[in-house]
Amino acid sequence: MKQYIVIGILTVVLIVLIALTTLLALNDFSIANIDILSIKGMQNKKQELTLKEAELTVAEVGFQSATSALQNAKDAYAASKNKYDAITDEQIETIKEATKEDHYYIDWLWIVVGEYAEENNLTLNVIDSRTGNSDVDSAQGTIKIKVLGRYEDIANFVFEIENDNELRFKLDNMAMEYSKDNKVIATFDVLSMEVLF
Repeated sequence: MKQYIVIGILTVVLIVLIALTTLLALNDFSIANIDILSIKGMQNKKQELTLKEAELTVAEVGFQSATSALQNAKDAYAASKNKYDAITDEQIETIKEATKEDHYYIDWLWIVVGEYAEENNLTLNVIDSRTGNSDVDSAQGTIKIKVLGRYEDIANFVFEIENDNELRFKLDNMAMEYSKDNKVIATFDVLSMEVLF
């Protein structure tokens, strides 16, 4: 009989333990700030964890893309900097010289151009069409040159003017018309030059 009582008590304890386990498996509860999750709660937490993992993967791809773009920008910057650093002082001086604006004293300009005209047997007429304030000692504008003479002499004049190292200007808007006695009237413009008075 004692045996039956022990078996009965063990059976009751076993039934109580099975009931508690079933109760714990079906319901969430907390004991002293410790959460004990049911099967359903564990499944919900697993889904939340899977969603967070997917968000983390998307964020990681975005981070790698941003890192790659930053590296490309750094490489482009380094390449541009190397190109800039490769420019020598000689090249910079050449660029400065090419973009330098020349200034001419009007009297000197008339003398030099007049000497070339005289050497080539040409009659010279310089028409000053500058712009700017007449009270100032310099003006920006166009100098129009008009010469009368033989065609060959005009061709030599143009060659000498354009190849003069001190003048360094080009003649623009060239026009020629026939005059009498086998002579030609030629007009030229020297654009955008600064003349000092």
